[in-house]
Amino acid sequence: MSAPDPMSARASRVRWATVLAASGGLAATPSPSFALSVQEALLHAVPAVALVSAEVKASATVNCGQGPITVSPKPFIEVGTGWFVDGRGYLITNAHVIDPAYRVPPWVEFNLKLRAVEEACVYPALKARGFARGQRPDLEEELLRAIPIAAVKLTPTGRVSVLLSNGANLEAQVAKFSAPITLDAKGNPLKDSGRDLALLRIQDGAYPVMSITDKEPKLGDELHILGFPGVVRDHELLSRTALTEASATKGQVSGFNTDAIGQDVIQTDASNPVWEAGVTALLGERYSLALAKFREADALLPGLVVIKRSMREAEYKLAHPPTRPFPWAWTTAGALALLSVTTWGMWGVRRWKRNRYRVHPGQVVDFLERGLNPVLLDVRAPADFETSPLSIPRAIRLDPEHITERHIDLPVEKNQLIVTFCTSPEERTSAEVARLLRRQGWSSVRILNGGLGAWANARLPVESKSHLPSIGIEIYRNLTHGDIERRHYAPGAVIFEEGDDAHGEAYLVHAGTIEIVKRSTGGERRLNLVKEGELLGEMALFRHAPRSAAAVAVTEAELLVLRSERLEWLIRNRPELTLELLKWLSDQIVSRDG
Repeated sequence: MSAPDPMSARASRVRWATVLAASGGLAATPSPSFALSVQEALLHAVPAVALVSAEVKASATVNCGQGPITVSPKPFIEVGTGWFVDGRGYLITNAHVIDPAYRVPPWVEFNLKLRAVEEACVYPALKARGFARGQRPDLEEELLRAIPIAAVKLTPTGRVSVLLSNGANLEAQVAKFSAPITLDAKGNPLKDSGRDLALLRIQDGAYPVMSITDKEPKLGDELHILGFPGVVRDHELLSRTALTEASATKGQVSGFNTDAIGQDVIQTDASNPVWEAGVTALLGERYSLALAKFREADALLPGLVVIKRSMREAEYKLAHPPTRPFPWAWTTAGALALLSVTTWGMWGVRRWKRNRYRVHPGQVVDFLERGLNPVLLDVRAPADFETSPLSIPRAIRLDPEHITERHIDLPVEKNQLIVTFCTSPEERTSAEVARLLRRQGWSSVRILNGGLGAWANARLPVESKSHLPSIGIEIYRNLTHGDIERRHYAPGAVIFEEGDDAHGEAYLVHAGTIEIVKRSTGGERRLNLVKEGELLGEMALFRHAPRSAAAVAVTEAELLVLRSERLEWLIRNRPELTLELLKWLSDQIVSRDG
């Protein structure tokens, strides 16, 4: 469960030292007579993979208006994978995993300061007035605005630890560090950008080591990647085996590229046997068969660059066999190059015009740290604003449908830095509002790139407009336009009956209350009440079975439809949501047993 760095654009790479070539087993094999199968090689390698954790604790001094007080906010934790490369206790990991604890960047300090203000000032003030967290969002916002974040004094302490496959948790020291790639406001890499690698050292001992292949990687080579995708650091609902044993992902080498500072990167992808058959036919000069296979692969996975390139090559060789080369090849190549340069140039100009006023969430955090105090302007369309209960703390609401060319009623100074955000595709609403604001005299208006979704995905603070359970807040964080299909039900309407096919659908209760009932010859019995912000109908998807009970609207209700493939993707790729789902299901089981 990693908290992404909102101020950096990281270059993802796969080091060849951390993958096993399936065709050759382990590179450290002494002779063919001792060659290992893929399964044996993986079993030998798994103990050499460890879970790396970077934890930042802090002591913060905050003045809530009655003198300074010192609190210890909830620690910041980042988790990743490490691989032993030396049996004496050296292992390698990505630098962005330990960067929060090693350098303690400004965005981590800002996160801890915000937590400290909430714990020291906001929550005690709410409790003193008789309110629970979430009951009065307007009051929470007022209290939070009253405390300047920049005035908080923070003393952070970072710690890097390694969890071995046998369950031992050891403290690690950073022996060498090459920073991850970081981009400035113009998209250029900063001077300290490196290979995103770190060498860690734990206490002396004899440790299993990851063997390193000396085989030169080639396009199409099969490989296995060992690591902890979507792993969590510690939770009572997960077994210790799930936390300490690495998993293997199968793929293949699909390309060789360079990152933003020119370093070599091996590109990997899932295996595609149809494309591989086309490559074999192309190398065997069976161009008709190769073209048919490439077209079949393109139909299965449309738009992949490597398949498109292979298809063009097969078409060319089918029309122009090697024995009869096309005499105007260089002319064609020159025309294509000129067309490509022209196209890329036009695209670059359009991209510059589109992005010159855009800022990333990390840049907004930087504005706050520098004391610029930008005004965040919520300009979501009314339908989007009503659908999502989430917003950015201290944001000012401005309905874009009430804005005119002549006058905008906004109580903000003309020279104040303003950042607009929305949820529309390509931030069209924010761009239009920013244009009108600049036209009416506001000189410093920016657009939040990615809108509210980018802010939430960067794990920056969000607030709920209503009192929602944690599972509801996490689902709303990850909603996209493709997820927002609404269905309305009147009181007493049946949403589904016991035994109905689920049709691959679960629901999020956006408004109203739903009753879960079990019907029998003796009458019906209420099993549960599902309220706003909770899931409905997810059990049938998890069990791959018909509905086990009926659902009836108690009040007027509005549901958001979640497709099974989308829900599965969220569970696999959003660890925070997965944890909240496990907690919520546990609470449901306990309440029903009671």
